[in-house]
Amino acid sequence: MSVPIGVAVPLRGRPRNLNRPGSEPLSKAIFRLRAAVAPSSKGKKGKGFKKLSNPGEGMAATGAAAPLAELMVEVEEKEIVCELICPDTGEVVDEATLNYDAWQHGHLLRVGEEEFVIDLNPPSAVSLRLPSRALVGYPLRPVYKVRFTSADKCTWQWHRGRVAQEPEEGTTPRVGGFKMVWEVIATAQNSPSYLPQEADVGSYLRVDCLPRGSSQLLTDSGVLSAVTEHVAELGPPKTAGHHRHQRTRQELGAEALRVVSYNLLASAYADTTHARKRLFPYVAEGALDADYRLHLILEELINFNADIVCLQVEPYPVLVCVCVCVCVCVCV
Repeated sequence: MSVPIGVAVPLRGRPRNLNRPGSEPLSKAIFRLRAAVAPSSKGKKGKGFKKLSNPGEGMAATGAAAPLAELMVEVEEKEIVCELICPDTGEVVDEATLNYDAWQHGHLLRVGEEEFVIDLNPPSAVSLRLPSRALVGYPLRPVYKVRFTSADKCTWQWHRGRVAQEPEEGTTPRVGGFKMVWEVIATAQNSPSYLPQEADVGSYLRVDCLPRGSSQLLTDSGVLSAVTEHVAELGPPKTAGHHRHQRTRQELGAEALRVVSYNLLASAYADTTHARKRLFPYVAEGALDADYRLHLILEELINFNADIVCLQVEPYPVLVCVCVCVCVCVCV
């Protein structure tokens, strides 16, 4: 019963999240909800909620809201009603009940004259971020965190976009403060990964994550978006390991072992203004970015077809220190 309980309550017409310990009595959650809609003179605001400046405005309700004057009189005369109701029996849940047992999906929460249907542990996208750079032919996958769901149960949609020009209206999300013109990439699958194509060159890439099934629309609340910081570009025609890979195209048999030792330049010494201006001024713009280098490093390591890969992070700002040693050991 110590499992935390997450409850979504549409106060003021939009979902608000209430996260409480399952072993805590319902009374504490009710107190926070009551304080969230009470005037400041009647109590402090509950954590995660915003006090209503107009108690009768902007709240989703199943019935007609009371006139504002009547609500204000009621607030002054008595404490705002806040209670959890079981729809099957119509009974009010005892506030001594633990959250784990009290909050059930489909229960009704009455706050003043309003009633809300409880959505227990609703799927949600907590964070979503795309690598800053996208290269054609290199998989693009966001870093994300979701709650009460998994990636395969979310709806994913990919877009390419450009800065809106006059007289275009443009939409959000913006890039660099500019409104964008976005189009859905028809060839992209409902997947958290996407392989950029040549048609994407010169465009920003965006992914939308809706933490619900495909039956829901991406216009629903709860959708989270992430956009690349730079437009998609072509990768280098030849990578640094191109010639080395000529010797490692074939995987070794059961009686041989290939070991790769790779020395990486630490991002702390590469992806900085000092590194770009002073240490490596001869390197092309963007080539030192961690997201750009990661694509090429992974490609090089994969194409070695190694059985064992040993990585070292070089702590010294010396670009030429990157070395690869390919060893073939015959097991006796």
